Amino acid sequence: MSGLSLAPDIIGAIQAIQSMGGVCIICNSSSENISGLQNPKWCGIIDQNRILQLNIPLYTLIDRLRDDSEIISKVESIIGDSTLIGLIGVPRVSVFGLNIAEICRNIEEKFHRVSIAAGCDETKFYDDGIQEIYLATLFRMTEPQQVKKRWALGVLGVTPFDFEIPAVDELRRRYTRKGWQKIYCFGRDHGLEIFRDASSIEEVLVVAPSGFPAAKFLQKTFGIPFHIDYPLFMSEMQIHISDKPNGYEKILIVHQQFKANSFRHWLQTQYPVSRIVVASFFMMQNYLCQPYDRRLKSVEDFTKLVSKNNFGCILADPNLKQYLPKRWRGDFFDMPHFAISN
Repeated sequence: MSGLSLAPDIIGAIQAIQSMGGVCIICNSSSENISGLQNPKWCGIIDQNRILQLNIPLYTLIDRLRDDSEIISKVESIIGDSTLIGLIGVPRVSVFGLNIAEICRNIEEKFHRVSIAAGCDETKFYDDGIQEIYLATLFRMTEPQQVKKRWALGVLGVTPFDFEIPAVDELRRRYTRKGWQKIYCFGRDHGLEIFRDASSIEEVLVVAPSGFPAAKFLQKTFGIPFHIDYPLFMSEMQIHISDKPNGYEKILIVHQQFKANSFRHWLQTQYPVSRIVVASFFMMQNYLCQPYDRRLKSVEDFTKLVSKNNFGCILADPNLKQYLPKRWRGDFFDMPHFAISN
């Protein structure tokens, strides 16, 4: 995406694996370098010492681990006390048609660690990579059997891309006050344990689109209900978007869909006559969209959307200011999103 760097799927996948106490083995069968691993911002949320890059196709890994002492040594050097080995095939099509379960089973037998696998190729974004790892881990760790329910809330989508640590702490406090005895944030704490015990959760809160497919899986497999919400915090709601008594005729919010929708709901209570449009470069669930909402495929889409609509106010990551039409005259309020950088 010209001029703008959005967190790619492989960075989301690596972060999700490492957040569960895992290490990553990347099997890159393409001739291209993985550009996401060269971006200093993304490297700030992943540990390069827990990543092994191999320029081989994923389907050859098991054979190489039988007789290639150099590769065996490299894998053993990064494992340490990790509980999970995540395999990432690059490009995404390199995992199509493979018996992933068998490959992971061989890895587990050789290194005595849980193993999962997914495909990435940087053509999609962080939320897609997280989604793939969440699902792969649930498939591997859960059993479709009845488990006695306990009074615990599971939270999906609480990743560094969408939630800062203070917000996670506030979320825990807020739902503790609502009566939840235990709150488990998938991929943020408890490592693999919460995925193993996922069937015993009472309810799931989904705060970002990256967690939606996993919530659907838990509902279908174990009958666990889920609801979608991004709980706004006072620090975020202190954005005073207008001192005009009637607000703005049109407002644009650009962020991940669930947070943007929560802001829209709150703003509609302040400015009920405004048309508030949600747009995102990332995943959007169609049934949560309103008629004028837009999935952005490029910064050019963002520029055109603003050009064609007389938005009096825009809430978005400050990195998008440079792509505003030169003739646009309105109020821009910073709404940072870590997954966007330049």
